[in-house]
Amino acid sequence: MRDLSSLELFRIISEVKESVAGSRIRKFYEVGEDSFRLSLYKDGKNTGVYCKLAKTFNTTVFAEQAEAATGFAMAIRKRITNSFVDGLEQPNMERILVFDLEHGSHKLIIEMFGKGNMVLINAEGTIEACYKIFTYRDRVIKNGRKYEPPVQAGMHNFNTLNKESLAASLESSGGERLIIALSKYINIGPLYLDDMLRRIGLNPAGPASGKEAGKIFDALVELKEKALHSKPIAYTANGAVTDYSLFEIVKYRDAEKIEYATMNELLDSIYKKERAAVGENEQEEMEGRLNEIRSSIEKQEKLLEETRQEVSYFAECGNRIFENMDEINKLIDYFRRNKRATKDELNGLSSRIIVKEIDFKKNIIKIEMVKENV
Repeated sequence: MRDLSSLELFRIISEVKESVAGSRIRKFYEVGEDSFRLSLYKDGKNTGVYCKLAKTFNTTVFAEQAEAATGFAMAIRKRITNSFVDGLEQPNMERILVFDLEHGSHKLIIEMFGKGNMVLINAEGTIEACYKIFTYRDRVIKNGRKYEPPVQAGMHNFNTLNKESLAASLESSGGERLIIALSKYINIGPLYLDDMLRRIGLNPAGPASGKEAGKIFDALVELKEKALHSKPIAYTANGAVTDYSLFEIVKYRDAEKIEYATMNELLDSIYKKERAAVGENEQEEMEGRLNEIRSSIEKQEKLLEETRQEVSYFAECGNRIFENMDEINKLIDYFRRNKRATKDELNGLSSRIIVKEIDFKKNIIKIEMVKENV
């Protein structure tokens, strides 16, 4: 599934902000590659939050089996477990989520752009734990370094945009494609920019011009309201979700659709299937390992039984030897004194011992001890 856009993240935060603010972080899990789950508690209610870097951030009713705690997960748990969440923000409407914790003691920052990352910084802004180490042209993400957010020069959000700055930005674009010039002014995602421009009769691939700034500005204001209050839609083909949006997109008008009450419910539905599939694969692997263990146990039990039988046999032999030690010593003593004694001579020495074979070269006598009837 595609990456989450800034506009979709804007809607998600509007849906969860009230329930997250003032909550306590009870648990933090790493549940797979680039995937995490937080358990929040507020007013007697638990809220699960699932995050897959760059792909989704949503409340969830699904809880998969967590993996053994990694070093990163342990570092996060040590510092934020039972911390209160003062607030959840999206700085400048970028693809970044910031959990403000315990009166500024820490910030848990989730970067949802590029390959994604999760970073914990202290009150001084120093990185105490990061999921991935990155070195960019203008910043370094590494433990012990100061956290620097990405710089988006000239970017606006719904609170800072205005017709004059929009017109100036489009005019200075040098006639590049309208959708490209507009994406440098406000970061809401190409899907929604393209749809918005087509709805107001502008060609997204046409040249940018400040003459259309007024029309575009009004469309952006309307877009904000639609993004916040429309019912999100998942588009499907043959029962599988192919894309989703905050409201109906013109180019998907004829596609099969599933409507949801909230963006969180839509994303939870999409990714729950993926997370459940991972769980099923883990279950299959577990069954395979269990079958191997069962087979190994059966082999060990068989070997143990054979060993018990051997021990019993050799114990009986030892007892028989001990019981007949006098007769055996008599036989050995006679043979030492009579190196050419025959089997008949030796067999005549005892009724409880039968000589089976004599090896004169090696001075070995093979005997059989007869068990007397009681």
